[in-house]
Amino acid sequence: MEDEKYTSHVESGATNGASNGASNGAASVPPQKAGFWTRRKNHYKRFWWLHLLILIICVLVITLPLAYVGFPNIAQSNLNKSTLNITMQQVTNPTPTSVQLAQMAIAGNPSSYHPNLDGFQAALFLEDTEPNIQPFGYLEIPPIHATRYTGITTNQTLKIANMDQFTAYNNLGLTTKTYRVALRGRTKLHEMKFPTATVDFNKVVTLTGLNNFEGINVTNFQLFLTPQGPDQANLIGEILIPNPTIQAIEFGNVTFNVSVDGQNIGQSFLNNLMLMPGNHTYPLRSTTDQGAVISLITSKYKDGILPLTLIGDSVVYNGQHLPYFEGPLRNSTQHLNLNVGPALAQLGLNLGSLSGGNSTSMR
Repeated sequence: MEDEKYTSHVESGATNGASNGASNGAASVPPQKAGFWTRRKNHYKRFWWLHLLILIICVLVITLPLAYVGFPNIAQSNLNKSTLNITMQQVTNPTPTSVQLAQMAIAGNPSSYHPNLDGFQAALFLEDTEPNIQPFGYLEIPPIHATRYTGITTNQTLKIANMDQFTAYNNLGLTTKTYRVALRGRTKLHEMKFPTATVDFNKVVTLTGLNNFEGINVTNFQLFLTPQGPDQANLIGEILIPNPTIQAIEFGNVTFNVSVDGQNIGQSFLNNLMLMPGNHTYPLRSTTDQGAVISLITSKYKDGILPLTLIGDSVVYNGQHLPYFEGPLRNSTQHLNLNVGPALAQLGLNLGSLSGGNSTSMR
């Protein structure tokens, strides 16, 4: 009996020990690890400031180059695509060192941007002087708000910066059908909240030239046996000078040497000449060697039609010579046919009797 009690006691103790051991073991199990999203949430709660700083840096890295590098490049590209057309030009009050230059132009802007450009100074030059340009003057461009089409008006005293180049410019304008003039300058461009961009203004405009006054013609005139006025003119009339350009040019007093077949027969004067666009007639006064004219009619040009050659001699405004006009006019030759028969008939001189033959019909 005592053995059975002992055995029961031992088994009971073992059972209790096992039970206690199991209970203790369950209490010591480590807690379950937090999930990925929980850990990430805790991380952001703890280091939010670091991520905000990284975000700001990334934004700056992207936007700053775009604003300070990308936008200026875009602005320059759009400016390069813009167009410039001069619609009116007036050259007045010429002096040996300057002219008054008034212009109207239309700037075309194909971009969806409508920026503002600061006023700036643009060099005027001929393309053949590139890359080391030689400006003949500087044009003051006013501030511009670039819409689809923007009118630009300038009116200033243009000081001649290079006389040779300004003379070459006028020579092109006088002797060619078309010619090109370049403008170059640098200014600031403003668009919305973008940083101010520095842009280069480089444009070339094509202008219509006077083409040696092609179509020039004496429309009517009268001969005088007695010289008239202080200039001793013995031929007074009107001359048609075509001007297909958009330019009005104030020359002043222009003198031409007149010849036939290389033989000088006198000079013609266009006083106070203001050449306007279009076909206009201007007062003409000439001093001619009437003896030479009669000799040409009686020997070679018995029909009374003389092939005249006019070459510029001088251009004077307010008593001062203008070399930048004189040079081109001396390089330019104008040809026209002058029928002197009707004017001689008014003086009672018959072509037939002068030429020693029958009367010739007049054209």
